[in-house]
Amino acid sequence: MLSDLTAYLAGKRLLILGFGREGRSTLAFLQRHQAAIQPLSITIADGSVVDTTDLPTGVAVVCGVDYLDAIRGADLVFKSPGISFRDLTIVRQAGRIYLEEFPGVEISGQMDLFLRFSPARVIGVSGTKGKSTTTTLCYQILRHFSPKAYLLGNIGVPVLDHFDELDSDSYCAVEMSSHQLEFVSAAPEVAVLTNFYPEHLDHYRDYDEYINAKLNLLRFQEPDGTAILNANEAELMDIALPLCQGRISLVSDRHAVRYFDESFAGRVEEHYELSDDRTFACGPEWAELPANRAMLGRHVLMDALLALAATARLGVPRATQLEAIAEFGGIAHRLEPVGEVGGVLYYNDSIATIPKATILALEALQTVAPVTVLLLGGMDRGLDYTDFVEELYRFPLRDLLCFPQTGSTITQLAARHNAEHPDDKQLYCHEVTDMEQAVALAKSLCQAGEVCLLSPAASSYNQYKNFEERGNRFREAVLGGGGAE
Repeated sequence: MLSDLTAYLAGKRLLILGFGREGRSTLAFLQRHQAAIQPLSITIADGSVVDTTDLPTGVAVVCGVDYLDAIRGADLVFKSPGISFRDLTIVRQAGRIYLEEFPGVEISGQMDLFLRFSPARVIGVSGTKGKSTTTTLCYQILRHFSPKAYLLGNIGVPVLDHFDELDSDSYCAVEMSSHQLEFVSAAPEVAVLTNFYPEHLDHYRDYDEYINAKLNLLRFQEPDGTAILNANEAELMDIALPLCQGRISLVSDRHAVRYFDESFAGRVEEHYELSDDRTFACGPEWAELPANRAMLGRHVLMDALLALAATARLGVPRATQLEAIAEFGGIAHRLEPVGEVGGVLYYNDSIATIPKATILALEALQTVAPVTVLLLGGMDRGLDYTDFVEELYRFPLRDLLCFPQTGSTITQLAARHNAEHPDDKQLYCHEVTDMEQAVALAKSLCQAGEVCLLSPAASSYNQYKNFEERGNRFREAVLGGGGAE
């Protein structure tokens, strides 16, 4: 409850570590409840320069390379998700989190405090890919079920933004990133894990540390909670099942291998299985997902089943669920149709920041038209693209337009693989410097009846603020010349 949270923060020296979207949200929350909290101090620390123009009187600011030293003078730290502690030692003690280098200072954050103090019924969704779609589908269903439904978290709305409005009749669909889960000591009532693939390796010491952060979604769940797992994901099932504290619901595609340790069979309450087309089974019940042009690919249908399983645990009837899914309009930057120019269809999949996501996008669009031009590449975070480039030869691709930094690696790998393929299966790589150059070249290469796809398989941070900015630049470049149909 709100009163419990403000009481917990009362009289403390509070540090907001990182002053981006979540940091600003934290300051706004503290200012709204200044009278109840009465902190001894509020300090903002950031590696970049902080604009102090609109800051409230009495808020201190620490900037520069040594900004982490500000931790030493705090009682509790609101850590923003983008701040990496990869070179520091995390210590868990008596249900709280500390750093060995700064003893006695509690490390927390919005997600941790939300999970510990929120009175709402919460579905938390994490995983490497599919979490935005699954979370949005959960929210779409919940808002058809209740007027007090909220879409929060990593999807763009900090969880404390609406905390004041929540009560026991509220329902929250919350996307949770590994960065947000790394420093939590509580978990949601319903926890959904989609999959694990290498990502954010620039933020963590290694892949295991990245996965371990996401597993906090299950690790701190209460025995009356429910874990919703994708049973087609071998690595996820192997690691996640032993951590499940309560009930288990499984989702699987009958056309893929299902992984399950039968020793957990007694705790599985539901199993949703995707069959042919859009039909699915849950126990003896058979139903069909509504036809929806925004849901391209079986991986999106699997996201829908995860959302069905999650919202069913909160009591949403099947008819309400299917009605909501029929109205789902997709999410921006995820296989988003941009328009048709000169008979060419353009799709924006800027949210695809790992190779697996790009492969899924290519598979999904096979039912639309051949994808012949692919825009890809971005920030180098240490991912291995060897298998990815080899897999691209499965598709009718002709031209790859490659952005820095990983674009040069992809170009080199394609040149190596081209030697192993006939002339009509060559991948022609064009290294480009910016979106405008790439789209202009794509327009000269694509022919009517084909698809041009932006699906970078890499992060955007070397050239753009985020994947949204990258996707918006693509849309503007495609439509800027006019002629969209």
